[in-house]
Amino acid sequence: MLAGINPKDNQKAFKLSKTSESLKYCLGLHPLEYKKSVETARNQIRKNNPVAVGEIGLDYNYITDKEERRDSEKVFREMLNIAENQGLPVVVHSRNAEEKCFDIVNEYKVEAFFHCFNGRPELAEKIASSGHMVGVTNQVTHSTRVQNIVEKISLESILTETDSPYLSGDRNRPVNVLKVVEKIAEIKGLDVSEVMEVTSQNSENFF
Repeated sequence: MLAGINPKDNQKAFKLSKTSESLKYCLGLHPLEYKKSVETARNQIRKNNPVAVGEIGLDYNYITDKEERRDSEKVFREMLNIAENQGLPVVVHSRNAEEKCFDIVNEYKVEAFFHCFNGRPELAEKIASSGHMVGVTNQVTHSTRVQNIVEKISLESILTETDSPYLSGDRNRPVNVLKVVEKIAEIKGLDVSEVMEVTSQNSENFF
């Protein structure tokens, strides 16, 4: 999956997707890029038919100023409107703003993938029970919180990911998703093959 975070990267994701039938792409406006053109992102989404709108959302870790948070929320809502109008699911970045993102998403008629989720396990349960998906990265190999999230929600509510090239001391790569699958299987007492089959089907169903 290729994720766009601003108009320039959206175009790169679209072009790269044409090099292989196995590559899917989503186009969006990352919360740290909220000052970029929403209208450009809107036109790219309408023209290029992505499988989802994303990344979009809120980041209260890096955005701490109240006015900037209000502005980024406005952009988040505009992108959700675009997704709703286009009938597309959304990929949500919600760092340190998980509750706020969940509340806002539920105001719109969209399916959401809470990517790289690191919020409260109880919130993960709410997300799953609302029909949305929870993203589990290779943080699950060492984070007690993420392990608790996996314990609390059904396998059918999980999408596996790496968030590469981030989240690793060394360069993270998509192949590391196998480590995610293995750890989920260990936590849930399932065969790796079953976890791989179910989460792959989850991805097909969502995107």
